[in-house]
Amino acid sequence: MGSPLRSTAAEVSPVAPAETEYGDRSAGLPDGVHLARLGRRLAAFAIDVILPYLVLVIGLILLGTDGPNVPSMICGVLVAGWAALSWWLYATRAAGVGMRLLGLQVVGLHDGRPIGWGRALLRGVILLLLCASTIVLIIMAALMLTQRRRQGWHDLAADSVVIEARPLAPPRTKITEPAVAPAAVDHEFVSLIEEPDDHEPGDQHVDDLQQPARPVERTDLIEEVEPEQETRVAAAVQSSGEADPDEPAPLPPNQGWLVVLEDGRQVPINRLVLVGRNPQPRAGEDDVQLIKVVDEARTVSKTHLAINVDARGVSITDRGSTNGTAITDADGGYELLVPEVPRRIHTPGYLISFGKHKIRIARSAR
Repeated sequence: MGSPLRSTAAEVSPVAPAETEYGDRSAGLPDGVHLARLGRRLAAFAIDVILPYLVLVIGLILLGTDGPNVPSMICGVLVAGWAALSWWLYATRAAGVGMRLLGLQVVGLHDGRPIGWGRALLRGVILLLLCASTIVLIIMAALMLTQRRRQGWHDLAADSVVIEARPLAPPRTKITEPAVAPAAVDHEFVSLIEEPDDHEPGDQHVDDLQQPARPVERTDLIEEVEPEQETRVAAAVQSSGEADPDEPAPLPPNQGWLVVLEDGRQVPINRLVLVGRNPQPRAGEDDVQLIKVVDEARTVSKTHLAINVDARGVSITDRGSTNGTAITDADGGYELLVPEVPRRIHTPGYLISFGKHKIRIARSAR
């Protein structure tokens, strides 16, 4: 018979996150990323369009009936130069002249970085086509008011979103990862519960629950090593030189990881961790760690996300949540997680935003 699962509940002071000035975390964007106001977007669009339009009108007037002349050709070159400049700015700097003046940016929805040449061109062409009909523009603006990320049809086509200006993250280095394997570790069931607001200050609440354990034996995850191979590996390590005795040995990839809660409490990641309003393990997930959060606004799903650890480190998975999960790296670049697709992280410091809450991934030195 397996040993019983152990469950403890420790009180965590509820955290009231600050509301954003416009919109809320239901847009699925990470902490510190705010949607742009439609009024400022319209003003930025007017700056980008009206200036070249006026130059174009002047050029057509100068053109007259006598055919092309130097002044009209200069106006044409100026309009073409403005278009090229806008394309470059949106593709590489995330904002044209109008948006830069009003403190806005156009970034990729799923990574928060400039959208690049192709997507910037696609977005601009669609927007110009929409401008051919005032009625179509009005309809799109009305729909944007009801769209949770304020995306127009041109934004949806380019997978972009308009946000308040923020420091741009450097280009991401793409890392190809094989499929994530389940963690071959023994888990224990630990529940960390945020108590409701009606608790009196100073109250402490600890519950102990007993459940029968179902031991899981995974022989398919064990790779046998022949004695000769072990000898070759040991010889290679010895030949590489002696290690500095004062320098601590690096931790294995599956050790030392921590979840830092909003109140500063650190929770070790040594098994599958589920986060949500009332997280529940799936079939086969016998031993888990539960982090329960109080979210009266219900921006957090019952089982919102999962954090797992294995021989290659930590992975984060959105469990099909309503409002999504976003991670922000140390450079400020963010990424919206694709539901049910694990996102592996290799370094500590990532901020995980979900609903109106956030946690951070850290790692101990030893």
